[in-house]
This record gives sequence, structure tokens and C-alpha cells, in this order.
Amino acid sequence: LGKAIFDRLVLRTTIVREFSLEPLVPPLSPHRVICVSGFLRHVGDLVQPWEINPDAPWTAGQSMFVRFEVDILWKLGLLLSDYIGRQLKKSTPEIVKGVFALSNPISLANQLVHMVLQELGDLMDIVNERAAQVGRLLARQLFESVEQAEKSGRAPPTVNLIGFSGGAALVFSCLQELRYLAEHGCPPASDIVCDVVLIGAPVHASTEEWTKLRQLASGRFVNGYSEDSVLKWYSFRR
Repeated sequence: LGKAIFDRLVLRTTIVREFSLEPLVPPLSPHRVICVSGFLRHVGDLVQPWEINPDAPWTAGQSMFVRFEVDILWKLGLLLSDYIGRQLKKSTPEIVKGVFALSNPISLANQLVHMVLQELGDLMDIVNERAAQVGRLLARQLFESVEQAEKSGRAPPTVNLIGFSGGAALVFSCLQELRYLAEHGCPPASDIVCDVVLIGAPVHASTEEWTKLRQLASGRFVNGYSEDSVLKWYSFRR
């Protein structure tokens, strides 16, 4: 028991151990579409949800994915899959929900919310904390790329930011850090982001905060969530 408690404390207090921004294929454009997965059933889930649809408004040469804390995201994905497997044994409606959730990892079905609160609250907190750290690092990296472009006389890069679950929390943190930079002597930080898509982000902010973050995006800002799920999450964690 003592070792388990110690291991958990180490996991909670350790700083980020893994972070990289990787292209799907060699970059072909200064514009980037940065995609972030929030849990993994296998390492391929870093990329698989973001494979290019021929009808999508961007190309593979623009798409990049964030690799961060793969071991923790994989552990979370295994526990989610285990829960779904247990639900498959219960009833036909649960089978339908389970198949849906497994077939589309971006759509975290509502039945997972109760399980997350009861069984995975601590692990989700760790994922969210690491996501927040990585989001700040990503913002700094994006700003540095703008500075480098300006020094070399190139057009500054722009980005779309897309994430689900813990990946959406990472995007949220990245936006917060860009806003901080813009308000503290780094105005170009407010001109980097084009579109933002958050799906099932386990985050909370005031209307004023959301408004300020929205102002960072020159294009669309989509926040997809279940209000009931968000209320459950925050009432439980408090």
C-alpha cells in the first residue's frame, strides 16, 4: 500500500516526460493543423483519428499530431476499453453504446462519464495536469516559430488546433498561454491561431475567459460538449 501511494504521488508531481510535435508527412505548407488525442487504445491512436478525409479542407502536408505522455494516455485508454468490455456483457443497449464508443474514439459516449468519475478520477486529473503543462510548452513553441519566421523574413506560421478529451484540455491550455503572452508584451501570439475545435474538453472557465480565448481564433471556435457531463465532472472533483 505504501509503495502504491508513493508511486501515485510521484506520478502526480512529475513534470512532463514526453512531448513532441510531429508531422503526418513532410510539411508542405506554413499553415499547420495540430491534432491532439486524449487517450489511446494503441499507439496508432496518436495518428489514426486524424487521418485525412479527401473532403477535408486541409491536406496531409499541413497535419501534425502531438505526442505526449503516451504511457499515461495508453493506461487511460486500456481502462476505458476494459469498462466498455464489461458493459458489453450487460445488455443489448450497452452493446450498441460500447461498439459506438470503440469505433469512434473522438466521441466519448456519455456512459463513460459516470465511470470516469467513479473509477478514473485520479488518472484523469493526472492526464489533465500533464495536458496543461504540454499546452503551455506548445504555445511557447508556436510563438518561437513566429519569431524565427519574422527574423528570417518568412511569413509567420498559422495553426488550427483540434483535440478531444485530454487533448482538448491541452489545446485549452495552449490558448491560455498564448493569451498570456499576448497580454505581456508579445502581441504576435494573438495572431497565430485560425480555427479551434474542442471535443469533450474536461475544463472549466468563466464566460469572460471563454470570450478572451475566442478572440485568439481568427476563424471558427467550436466547443463540443455535453453540459450534463461537464457539471458531473466538476461537482465530483470539487
